Amino acid sequence: MHWKADVNILFVASECAPFVKTGGLADVIGAVPKSLAPLGGDVRVLLPAYPALAAQVADGKEVLTFDDLFGGAARVVAVQAEGLNLLLLDMTGRRGWCQLTCARRPARHRRWS
Repeated sequence: MHWKADVNILFVASECAPFVKTGGLADVIGAVPKSLAPLGGDVRVLLPAYPALAAQVADGKEVLTFDDLFGGAARVVAVQAEGLNLLLLDMTGRRGWCQLTCARRPARHRRWS
């Protein structure tokens, strides 16, 4: 089976096995793109460039830059690793999304602990 037309599929997630895993979402995001890739089309996974992914960021190719994304510079780095086409959102040297959100709503982190 193949797609009837060229398709582009982008998975956007906060985790992906085997790189960053806190629950079942990582297993799904690590497996489903690999299963879809043989059907044709362009299948990619967009993840935050966590410190655990520093080696992949260093090996990757910068494909997009932002002068002002949520108040600062950022870039997207493309790399192939573990059979996946990854796009890593690198905001090195900046506070991450959670820190920005928690700074605006200081009690928010306590609701989920």
